[in-house]
Amino acid sequence: MKLTKTLTLAAVAGLVLSMTAVSTASAKNHGQGYHQEMGGEFHQGGGKHMKRMLRGLDLTDEQKQQVKDILTKAKADRPERDPQFMKAQMERHHQLMLAAEFDEQAAREAIAVRQAKMAEMQLKQMKVQHEIMQLLTAEQKQKLEERRAERMKRFEDRF
Repeated sequence: MKLTKTLTLAAVAGLVLSMTAVSTASAKNHGQGYHQEMGGEFHQGGGKHMKRMLRGLDLTDEQKQQVKDILTKAKADRPERDPQFMKAQMERHHQLMLAAEFDEQAAREAIAVRQAKMAEMQLKQMKVQHEIMQLLTAEQKQKLEERRAERMKRFEDRF
């Protein structure tokens, strides 16, 4: 029985380590996933998402330049990557998984730290999106609203 528990624990630890390695490699190579919040190529302030959203709105050259300036400023304001913080978060998660008893309080604290970072990113993104929305004409906003309604309809149809 003791051998089975040991083998199971070793298998789980190996799985966690391999998942961490894959996640880290993916984040380094593509700037996606969990590590976006640590300064990866997240759509900070809109980025690719905003450009796709504005496609087909027939922006004037002045609007295009203003959007570009806003996105450039948002990118410059993006915090630098913090590899030590990432490493500490991954290590904390790993230690929680290896512990004999699950420490719910420590897990909640780790989650709270991550959620606080994500909330700050989302707030910055919303501010940039709002700033860009203020550049649009009433007709452009209407066209955008129609597209949003179509997306919501497709979303509702899935469920």
